[in-house]
Amino acid sequence: MKKLNILKKYLILILLNGTNFSAYSSDYTYIFCADRKSNWHWLLDDQDNYIKIEGKWNYYCYNGIHFSYFIPNDSFNQIKRLSRKCIEKFGLSYETPQPAINFGNRWSIFALNKNLFYQGRLSVRYQEYNLNYTKIIKLYNDTYNLETYNNSIEYNFIGLGNLYNSIINNIKIIGGINENENEN
Repeated sequence: MKKLNILKKYLILILLNGTNFSAYSSDYTYIFCADRKSNWHWLLDDQDNYIKIEGKWNYYCYNGIHFSYFIPNDSFNQIKRLSRKCIEKFGLSYETPQPAINFGNRWSIFALNKNLFYQGRLSVRYQEYNLNYTKIIKLYNDTYNLETYNNSIEYNFIGLGNLYNSIINNIKIIGGINENENEN
């Protein structure tokens, strides 16, 4: 019995240490640069290595709507830096950096925090009539001019309320069939 109690204590200690350690660990993502027509290129450094940054993957889940987003460390400056690198490498139309873990990853977006998201394409998963759907939604703030981009990166962020409304407006189900499934 005494050995069992000691074993339990060690097991609890190991679990607590593992939990404590993971609380301080960081996620990572690779970057690709996308235009508004769904064309994209991996963002590589000067030695042709994939650029990888640290931050935290998060998942939005509300009212049956799910999507993933990535908050980089030093989020505003990091997103701004990545956007400029995308423009330098691929041109102004590829202004939007997007996070991805691998080639087959769904479209995710960057965020400053849990309430402010960067523009891009987003894979949204939702359920209607017990059927699961995925819809790719274009989220761009068109209140600025691309030619004046250098001074207006803050206009590329979209608030959670506007993001949610855009998702709802793009998800239209009629009789269990996604009427928008071939639009994008």
